[in-house]
Amino acid sequence: MKTVFALIAIAVLGTGLGIAQPTGGGQKKNFAEMRDKMKERREEMATKLNLSEDQKAQMDAFRESQKEKMQASGYSREDLKNMSKEERQALMMSMKEERDAFMQTVLSPDQL
Repeated sequence: MKTVFALIAIAVLGTGLGIAQPTGGGQKKNFAEMRDKMKERREEMATKLNLSEDQKAQMDAFRESQKEKMQASGYSREDLKNMSKEERQALMMSMKEERDAFMQTVLSPDQL
C-alpha cells in the first residue's frame, strides 16, 4: 500500500511542485527532462493501477490544483530551500495528508 501511495505521490505531485521554472539554458533542458520523466511515471502508474479515464482526469485535476495552490502560496524554490527542515517537513506532510485523503476517494479498494 505504501508503494502505491509513493507511486501516486510521484505521479500527482511530481509536476505540481514545479513552483518556478528555471531560467538558465541548461536548467531548462533539465526541467524539460524532469517533466517528461514525471509524465512517464504518471502513465506507468495509471497502467499499473488500471485507472479509468475518469480517474486519470481526477488525478490530473488534483495535480493541477496542488500546483496552483503552491504557486498561490508564494513559495518559490528558493523559499523552500531556505526553510528549516521542520518547516519543509510540515508543508510536505500537509500536502501528503491532503493527497492521501484525495486518493481514498478516487481509487477503488483494489487499487489501494
